Amino acid sequence: MNLYQRFPFFYGWIIVVAAMVGAAFMVGTSVFSIGVYAEAMQAELGWTRSELFGALALRLTAGALLSPFLGAISDRRGGARIIMVGSAVLMGLSLAPLRWTDSLLLYYVIYGGVGAVASAVLGSIMLGVVPKWFIRRRAKALAVAAAGGALGPLVFPVLNAELISAMGWRDAWFVVGVLAIVLLVPLSFGVHRSPEDVGLQPDGDTGDSHLGPRRRFGAEYSYTLPEALRTRSFWLLTAAFSFAVMSMNSWQPSWVPYLTDAGFSLRVASTSILVFGIFSFSGRFVWGPAAHRFPLNRLIIAQLGTTTTALLVLLSISDVPLLYLWSMIYGVSTGGFWLLQPLTLANYFGARNLGAIRGFNQPFMAVASGIAPLSAALLFDSTDSYVGVMAFAASAAAIGATLGFLSRPPKAPMGKAPLAEDTAPPY
Repeated sequence: MNLYQRFPFFYGWIIVVAAMVGAAFMVGTSVFSIGVYAEAMQAELGWTRSELFGALALRLTAGALLSPFLGAISDRRGGARIIMVGSAVLMGLSLAPLRWTDSLLLYYVIYGGVGAVASAVLGSIMLGVVPKWFIRRRAKALAVAAAGGALGPLVFPVLNAELISAMGWRDAWFVVGVLAIVLLVPLSFGVHRSPEDVGLQPDGDTGDSHLGPRRRFGAEYSYTLPEALRTRSFWLLTAAFSFAVMSMNSWQPSWVPYLTDAGFSLRVASTSILVFGIFSFSGRFVWGPAAHRFPLNRLIIAQLGTTTTALLVLLSISDVPLLYLWSMIYGVSTGGFWLLQPLTLANYFGARNLGAIRGFNQPFMAVASGIAPLSAALLFDSTDSYVGVMAFAASAAAIGATLGFLSRPPKAPMGKAPLAEDTAPPY
């Protein structure tokens, strides 16, 4: 019995926790931080909203250009740990030095450039590693890992607001940067590519017991990257997910400024994000069982269709109880995306080469993600209104819903075992 077999629980859950914490920092220090820091930084530094959010666009976009390379490395033995440790250090270095920045160029290099590389790993590569550790419990494991994306808005807006209030925006950035290194680096050293690398089997099964679920639910054929790129499903899903992140990142960085401009207090605006985070976190565990009962493409249109409606409804909300109710519904809906996105790719294309497949998928999503906040900021700067921003976000979600619905599980190459639509592992 080796060290990893002596754990009182399956070691794969360590990988899940590492992915969850990494995703929390990726989301929490980008989309849900800039909006909180914006007013204080603009007041002291004199930068425009577009200049401030331009670095966010760089952070969300540039690192993804490395995703094909990083994804391929994560599929190799020892690769996932190396890039995870490096990204954990870079995450801290993309935040803590902001304490001393007065230069817009330096701000772009630190927050945008360094943060882009860290985010490319924490927000993408780890969700390509988790499915390798699970077959029967894949949806459940991904629901927990993807919940990190909900911990971002659940924890960081309130944490940042309190830190800024207590010590100012400069020291607040420094504290969050140190916290990133303290939490992420130890977890990163525990990351391994797959259970086979440490003498284990998926789901913690022993002997040949892991073959039973495979027979019952159908053999999972793992596509190579070239095979995946030749399928219609890959490109439909890539486009659908790209429009989905464009919808979210076009308006979410302005969540607090939008609500305060609409007459809500800063405390109410921050609390609405907290409510959103709670229901986005719990919503993942609603969508998980549904993913076993319904075709994934139907769940995608349900999730993004709900998002489209919610964004249009927000423009007419003017009282606090309705705002909190809206945050609940939008939270559950958004929570579904962060589960369905990695789960659909894993179930459609298999887990063996998922790092490379996700790595090729991510640059398209990242470009859409990076274009979104900058486009929204330019819209706001030119119109001094959020109506165009919300219309832009709703339209992107509607397009994503349509493209996601058109996707179907691909047919395996001739002579290879098919991956049937009804063979998804149980929750």
